[in-house]
Amino acid sequence: MLPYVGEFILPFFAPAFMERNLDKQSDGQQNCELVEYQKKVLRAEIAACEGYLESILSTFRSFNLFSMEPIYRRVATHSRPVHIIWGDLDSTCPFEQSKTLRSIMPHSEFTVVEGGAHTLLGRFFEPTVTAMETFLKAQKLP
Repeated sequence: MLPYVGEFILPFFAPAFMERNLDKQSDGQQNCELVEYQKKVLRAEIAACEGYLESILSTFRSFNLFSMEPIYRRVATHSRPVHIIWGDLDSTCPFEQSKTLRSIMPHSEFTVVEGGAHTLLGRFFEPTVTAMETFLKAQKLP
């Protein structure tokens, strides 16, 4: 992307794009109260957090949006325990990609959230947090 073009257009297009993405993640329930609440929180974060939109732009510029495999391979080189939580209905990072990740990190713990989309902590808070707590307790952290 040309320098400064992103900084110029981002405030005009990113909020609407991000809200549409929340609608898509709602599994077709565009009027559900949670999605409307998430949109409200998103608007408040954009307004209150200086640099919020710039961090989104940085993601677009620096994050490999087409293949996560190099990142997976880099994480796999570490000896720390890894817990992967994936929604089986994720359209942002399709569940099919989890097979690659699991083959690269066979010693990781993997939890599938049935019916879960990309934003698991929204509609699937309980199973997601329960999986995280179980994993962290098993690590016997101080």
